[in-house]
Amino acid sequence: MGERAEPISVAIETTSRRGGVALGAGDRLVEALPFDAARRAATQVIVHLDDLLGRHGLAPAAIQELYLTAGPGSFTGTRIGVTVARTLARALPLVRCVAMPTPVVVAEAACGRAEIEHLAVVLDARQGRIYVTLFERADRRLRAAGPPAVTTVDALLASTPRPLHVTGEGLGYHAVEGRGVIALDESLWLPTVANTWTVGRRLAAAGRFTDPADLAPIYMGKPEAVRLWEQSR
Repeated sequence: MGERAEPISVAIETTSRRGGVALGAGDRLVEALPFDAARRAATQVIVHLDDLLGRHGLAPAAIQELYLTAGPGSFTGTRIGVTVARTLARALPLVRCVAMPTPVVVAEAACGRAEIEHLAVVLDARQGRIYVTLFERADRRLRAAGPPAVTTVDALLASTPRPLHVTGEGLGYHAVEGRGVIALDESLWLPTVANTWTVGRRLAAAGRFTDPADLAPIYMGKPEAVRLWEQSR
């Protein structure tokens, strides 16, 4: 890629089964490399990131910015992504990091659809519950309309404006249906590493970096093993 003043950035997405790594230069996404994160995600992140950098003549030391989808999502996958990001931040102390919630990355896929004024990103929270982040259009973007919440489908439908577009992997587990509710195509339900890079770059340009010491997985609740152990007590 040669010498350039524009920052070299990488993005990591491992919170869903459709994982990936991406490389950017300045405001340009150079390449996004998706992979199946359900299998050996830790090894795949490292191998694919090394391959991606090598194909463009870059060493890890060239990385200046790192963008990470931090969850909620796959418990193991989310931990792996955060661990790799922490490791890179320790090895490359000048790297600046941006961590973002998974629903923000999912919502990015809908930003270009002007007809969407209200969007709910729905994740499965188990036991008949959903984890919901609401977005509303402002300044031609979809912005979070409040903090995420664990709730039920009925409660969501009773408290949201119409028309309401819905997306997210939770739609594969819960029937979110009602008058004025429009589900986006299933191809848009999962986060992509290209959108991780896009959101990360936008936040980085606004100076919204995350201290590497604060990089941590975002969970919607306690891990299942912990919950069951507490129940047994």
